[in-house]
Amino acid sequence: MCGVTRRRLAMAWSISARPPTSIRPLSRPPMRLARPPARIRPVRSLRAVSVSDMTAGRGGPDMVQKGRFYHCAGFHFPGRPGVESAGLPPGLRRFLMAPCYRWFALLLLAFALPLQADEDSHYNRIRFQVEVTETVANDRMQAVLAAETEAASADEVADSINRTMQWALEQSRDREGIRVSTGNYRVTPVYRQDRPERWRGLQELRLESGDFAALGQLIGTLQQRLQIKHTGFFIADATREAVEARLIDRAIERFQARAEQIRKRFSAQAFHLVEASVDTAGGGQPLPVMRMQAMAESAAPPALEAGEGEVRVAVSGVIELE
Repeated sequence: MCGVTRRRLAMAWSISARPPTSIRPLSRPPMRLARPPARIRPVRSLRAVSVSDMTAGRGGPDMVQKGRFYHCAGFHFPGRPGVESAGLPPGLRRFLMAPCYRWFALLLLAFALPLQADEDSHYNRIRFQVEVTETVANDRMQAVLAAETEAASADEVADSINRTMQWALEQSRDREGIRVSTGNYRVTPVYRQDRPERWRGLQELRLESGDFAALGQLIGTLQQRLQIKHTGFFIADATREAVEARLIDRAIERFQARAEQIRKRFSAQAFHLVEASVDTAGGGQPLPVMRMQAMAESAAPPALEAGEGEVRVAVSGVIELE
């Protein structure tokens, strides 16, 4: 046996003969890997990147393997590097494994592009409005009468009002072409020195008709025990709809003529409609023309004059010049 071999055997025997306590511990404890959140289950169908893949650069410098979970910029992705096994092109694979802030920038860009395109398209646009009106005779009348009384108690007030309204409904029930309905009903105390001294009550009776003569005659009859609160005239719904249909055609024609005039004045080749709206808001509410005190002095039928109302149609819109 040569001398070199004897020296190697002696060194091996001296190392094996040392007691286990003489072995020094590592300079620092091994790194403990964080457990994935409990709500995320491992995705076992995807292949995890090995340590050799990460050192070779296929896992990305910002990707740290933690069991079957991968940590990127503070977020956990189950099996995210498994996309490498899907046979994707290298450029797309690198993009999918990019840091998370790149995905965030991509989302911002995706939302900003439509807004920018929408803002850029708003040019050469003009908004205007045209309006047409027509005067129409009022063909409906409404009258509001009331039974009012005062008494020492609330029961006396309610009994008096009920008897008066029952009489008024009997007088109005058989009148053809007149719509009858009851309205507000209330009984309230009249105070004196913070104490109820008397009670006052009121109930309304509403009448509506297109026959002014018949309605005026009924009002004269009811004035014997009721007081007139107010009367008013308005255009019937059917009449208003027919007039509005005619005015809409005129308003649209005027809108088109105004758009053509604008195009010529701006020396544009053509125009197209971007948006448009039709507004038919107008009158229709009965206008009070009488007072209660003036009509309570006499039971003669009131003198009535229907007058006229106005129907309005407006067309507004936006055009874009080319």
